[in-house]
Amino acid sequence: MTINKKTIKQPLFTSWSYTVVVTFFLIFLLVGLSVYKDYGISWDEPYHRINAFVSVKYIADLISPGSFPQFGKYPPLHDYIAKEYGVVFDLFLFLIEVVSGHRENGPELYAWRHLCTFLLFYVSSFFFFLIVKNRFESWKTGLLGCLFFILSPRIFAESFYNVKDLVFLSFFTIAIYFLIRFLNKKSLLNAFLFALASALTVDMRIVGIIIPCMGLLFIPLDLMKGAGTRASMKREVLASLAYMVFGVVFTIMFWPYLWQDPFHNFTQAFSDMSRYMSAGNFGMLYMGKIITASSVPWHYVPVWLAITTPVMYTLCFFIGVLTIIRIPFRNRWRLYNNEQERQDLAFFLLFFGPILAVIVFRSVLYDGWRQMYFIYSPFLLIAMTGLTNSFRLIGKISPHSRYQIVYVTMVACIVLNMTYTLLWMIRFHPHENVYFNLIADKHAAEYFERDYWGLSYREGLEYIAKNDKRNIIKIKADIPYLALINLYPMKQDDARRFQLAELPDADYYITGYRTRPDQISSDLDYYSISVDHVKILSIVKLRESGS
Repeated sequence: MTINKKTIKQPLFTSWSYTVVVTFFLIFLLVGLSVYKDYGISWDEPYHRINAFVSVKYIADLISPGSFPQFGKYPPLHDYIAKEYGVVFDLFLFLIEVVSGHRENGPELYAWRHLCTFLLFYVSSFFFFLIVKNRFESWKTGLLGCLFFILSPRIFAESFYNVKDLVFLSFFTIAIYFLIRFLNKKSLLNAFLFALASALTVDMRIVGIIIPCMGLLFIPLDLMKGAGTRASMKREVLASLAYMVFGVVFTIMFWPYLWQDPFHNFTQAFSDMSRYMSAGNFGMLYMGKIITASSVPWHYVPVWLAITTPVMYTLCFFIGVLTIIRIPFRNRWRLYNNEQERQDLAFFLLFFGPILAVIVFRSVLYDGWRQMYFIYSPFLLIAMTGLTNSFRLIGKISPHSRYQIVYVTMVACIVLNMTYTLLWMIRFHPHENVYFNLIADKHAAEYFERDYWGLSYREGLEYIAKNDKRNIIKIKADIPYLALINLYPMKQDDARRFQLAELPDADYYITGYRTRPDQISSDLDYYSISVDHVKILSIVKLRESGS
C-alpha cells in the first residue's frame, strides 16, 4: 500500500524540545515565586474571604447545626448580598488558610492567597500552550502563544491578586482545552474531564455557561456531518449525553448555593449576575468623561482592550479575524471542514459572542474591561491564527530571497515588541496593572481610570512608615477602605501606627486619582508614584512631626 507522505505527522516533541518547554515553564514558575509578595491588596480580596466564610457556615450547619460558633457573625447564605457569586476558588483558598494556619489578616495570609491565585494562572498558561501547540502542530508556536499570554502586563499583574476575573480567565482557558479535546474525540473520559472543567468555570462565574453552550452547539454540527460508522456515532452520542449529566452533577456539587433548589437558584443567579445592578451608578473615568457603569457605550470593551494590550497582539488579531471569516466562503458556506477550522470558529464565537451580548443587553461594566478578561484567551488564539497565516502567505506570494527579508523583518518586529513589553514590566513592577500601550500614550492619565484596584496604596503607606517615626500617624485617604486593607501586607508594628482621620487632624492625605485626574497639583506632592508618565498615587504631607 502506498502511503501519502503528506498525511504523516511528525512528532510534536523531541527530547530537545521537551527540555526547552520544561525550562520555559520552570523559569516562569521561578519568576512567579520571586514576585508574588510584591503586590498590594485589591478591592475584592477581603470580600471574597467573606464569601467563603458564608458558604462554609452554610455547609457546616448542614453537617451539624450550631456546632461551629466561630461562623456565627456571618449571615445565612440565602440572605447574603453576594450569594449568587460562585465560591469554588474561594473555598479552595479557605482550605489553604486552614492548612497553612494563616487565618488573620496579615502579610502571610495574603501572600498565600496571591501565590495560589498565580499558581492557577500558571496551570492555565500551560493549557494555553497545549491549545496553541495542538492547533498549529508546533511546540514552538505553542511557546510563542504562551509568551503572548504571559507578556500581557495587566494580565500578569492581576494573576496574583484578582481572585475574580483572572481566576475566571484561568478556568475559562482550561475549559477551552477540554472543549477542544472532547470535540476531537468524544469518549467517556473526555466527557468526564470536559464536564469537570465546564462546571468549575460556571461555578466560578455564571457567564461560564458559554463553555457548555459551545459544546452543545458543535456536538450536533459534528453529528450532522455523518462521518464514521454507526457504532462510532453511537459512542459519540453516549459520550455527549454523559457530558451533560456529569456537567449538571458537577455544577451543583461545587456550588453550595445550588444545593437547596438547583434550577431556581441557578436561574436567579443568572438573572442577578447579568445585571450587576448594585454597581449601576458607579462612576468611572472613560474617554475623559465621568460615566456610570450602567451606561457604558458600545465601544467600552473594544477601546479598553485596544489600549491595554500590546499593539502587535491586536494587529495579529485583526489578521486572524480576516482569516477566520473567509472559512465559510472558501468552503462554499460550510462552517468548517476539519478540526483546525472548527477550533478557529470556536475561538471566534468565544470572543465575539460575549462582546455582542454585553452590547445588546447593555450590561453593567466597570473598572476597565476586567469583567471581560475571559475573552483574552480566544483573543490571543485568534491572534495566533493571524500570525501563522501571515507567515504562510508570505511564503506563498514572495520570491525566496524576498521572502527571507520579509520573514526576518516580521520576526524582528515580534522579538522587539516582546522585548519592549518585558522590559516595561520589569521597570514598572509591581504596577503592571496600569499598563497602557502607545495608542493611549500620555493621554491615559486624563482619559482613563488608572490604579482602580488601589494597589499603589501599599507602597505609599510603606514610604510613610519608613520616613515618619511618629508612634501615631494619622492619614486621610480619598478611599479609606483601600488604605485600610493595604495595611495588611505591612509589618504589624508599622501597621498599628496608622489611624484613619479626617481633615484637619490628618498628618497626610493620600489619593489614587480614582476618577479625578486633576485632583492634586504636583507641587503639593510629598511622595508620588508614576508609571510611564501616568501618576497613580500622590501623598500630601499636611503636618510635620510634633506639630
